[in-house]
Amino acid sequence: MTLALESRLRVLAARDLELLGHEPWAPDEPVAELQRLESEARAVFLMEERDIAEVQQLLASHLRAWLVLIRSNAPEALWSGSDRPQAGEYLMVLCDLLMGGLLEAIAANDNAAVAEFHSRFLERELPEIELSAATLILARQLCLLFGREFERAADELESSWADWIDAGFVHPRDDVWNGVRGIANNDAELVHASLRALSSNRFAALRYAVESGLMLRSTLPARLALQMDSRALLGLARARGMEISLEAEELLTRRAALLWRLGLRKVSDDS
Repeated sequence: MTLALESRLRVLAARDLELLGHEPWAPDEPVAELQRLESEARAVFLMEERDIAEVQQLLASHLRAWLVLIRSNAPEALWSGSDRPQAGEYLMVLCDLLMGGLLEAIAANDNAAVAEFHSRFLERELPEIELSAATLILARQLCLLFGREFERAADELESSWADWIDAGFVHPRDDVWNGVRGIANNDAELVHASLRALSSNRFAALRYAVESGLMLRSTLPARLALQMDSRALLGLARARGMEISLEAEELLTRRAALLWRLGLRKVSDDS
């Protein structure tokens, strides 16, 4: 990543933080509050002069806000839909927030948070809404891997993969899904390919943000900037006993490596 690109990213991040300072706090709106924290964490994460402890504190706040969300009534929209304006967009945001938080909990090795998500969402029948079902199918596989039920995950993937693709629940070239498949099947090459693709996609998205001059929060899901998807996959792969390494050449990878080495504070016991 060029110095000019990194410099522009920091300018965009600083602008995001300034704008966030003027936005109202929404503690009674768990979706809105989680989105606000995502924007703040993403912006601070991109500013290398900010102390890493500040980023970790924001991540802890983000995970607490995710726990508030999964304990609220908002996720019922996964099963019943929503009657609010732009209901389809709202459902997409909700699914993204739920999955992002689960990946973050896995990255933080937070057993209690993952167990609570499992009990609230994965012990029910799958929703009839396609996007909701697709989200929870992926969540189930991640929870199986987190629980070290690798063979069970591999069996489910082998028996259901073609059906999931036909039903539109899975895109066969999805990078996170390919990472999950690689871990379940003990295929280090597939996991490495997944992580490389995720890194490449992040870089392309960041370059687009810079070249377009758009605010970061409108161009990047938070977990891309925070690399929680890669961190979660990396942790699951190592729990599987796989030797996985990542390149540390890009801005985001360097920043994420600091977080990974220091570890993320568990927050479920405090919430």
